[in-house]
Amino acid sequence: MYFQKCSIIKKNTGIVIAGYGDREIFPCICDFNISGKLGDSLIYSDYEVEQISMDNTASICPYAQTEMVHQFVRGIDPDFKYEISRKVDTILSSLTPLMSDSDKEKTSAISDLMKEYMDDYMQNVYGYPILEIVQSMQQSELVSMAEAMVSLTALKRHVSTDEESVGGPVDVALITKGEGFIWIKKKTHYDPHLNMDLNQNYFRR
Repeated sequence: MYFQKCSIIKKNTGIVIAGYGDREIFPCICDFNISGKLGDSLIYSDYEVEQISMDNTASICPYAQTEMVHQFVRGIDPDFKYEISRKVDTILSSLTPLMSDSDKEKTSAISDLMKEYMDDYMQNVYGYPILEIVQSMQQSELVSMAEAMVSLTALKRHVSTDEESVGGPVDVALITKGEGFIWIKKKTHYDPHLNMDLNQNYFRR
């Protein structure tokens, strides 16, 4: 009953699954948070699906530390955008004692209009143009872009006071309908060129 009624469970981990189903022509990605297991059932929440289709031909889906990807795609850091909206609300609230009752009702509408304008501007000036380029990129270019986004996040974390939770060599994989899952870059704990016998024995099949 506790798990059914509790909407927020602090101890959880995010899972992201991407690829193709047997009947899917276009790729799909879904993510959700898992908090544990109760009996034979997983305790999960925030289930979201992003499906590529004829209408939705490209998508950029960041996870975990997403601020640099959002800044690249939307043109503004999410925390900075939030602070702008919060400051506007604070300024409008401070002016309410000087307003008539009819004007007070307009302050909320002004705040909503400003947020809507910012969202439209980000989509039209940054989001849509980038996605139009992404949908026409070659596979090698998509791989380089994905790696660059992770590396950019790692660099930002390294030169800031934020927790440095992204860093080191970046693993990169490509999933296609015809070839399946392919490693493009994968770090190992040893130098493959110095261990040729191990490679031949390990991959002999």
